[in-house]
Amino acid sequence: MSIKVQYIKTYIQIEVIMKKLAHYIKIEQDLTKQIENQTFPSGSQLPTEKEIATQYGVSRMTANKALTALMTKGLIVRIQGKGTFVQNKRVEKDIRTGGSFTKDMLSTKQIPGAILIDYRVLRASHLAKVQAILNLRDNDLVHYIHRVRLGDQTPIALSKTYIPCKYLAYLDVNVLDHSLYRYLNDSWNIHPKIIDYKFSARLPNDNEKKLLKIGNTALLESVHVNIDDANNLFEYTETLYVGSRYTYHLSLNE
Repeated sequence: MSIKVQYIKTYIQIEVIMKKLAHYIKIEQDLTKQIENQTFPSGSQLPTEKEIATQYGVSRMTANKALTALMTKGLIVRIQGKGTFVQNKRVEKDIRTGGSFTKDMLSTKQIPGAILIDYRVLRASHLAKVQAILNLRDNDLVHYIHRVRLGDQTPIALSKTYIPCKYLAYLDVNVLDHSLYRYLNDSWNIHPKIIDYKFSARLPNDNEKKLLKIGNTALLESVHVNIDDANNLFEYTETLYVGSRYTYHLSLNE
């Protein structure tokens, strides 16, 4: 085979690959535009891979690549057995005002919710970091609450909350599918106030991907400490937000 013929074959192969790549990028860009201009509004369901492949005249593999790219960018969420949906509205939270997750959701007209993953009462001696932060004795008991937080049925965050039993003697587990802070207010007249925030970013592990129904989307980790009305160290919470869904801000002009 001559060098010229080999060059032509290589060129054709590259051209075919580039055309396939162009198809996938074109679909991604087109769907992004439709999401941005509300053709597919927040929370709406996108066409299936098969429907996208038929619409654009491409293979299902190409359609899948386009959808995967949109999921990586945080624009869509793929829920097994249900389909592909446009991510709900992004929440912007003012650090100074604090406030509950439920209020954050309602501020963007989303229906808040939660799925309880685990609830236990543990000894502080088994929670070294929490014990140190909340200044607990070894035998102090602690409520441990692990939940998926939802907005319009879409997973938005994972939270792990620790509350000493000496400040909250009883906790109705049935309320943990809803607002914990509303329960504290209505049933105990307790109004937690944040006194310390820490933030970091990281990628999710396999279990977090499964619970949040995401790919390698960056997570924003928020860690905060609350006091109660008597200034007791009342709560320590670690929350992992889907980075494309949540923004914290602090305005210095107000």
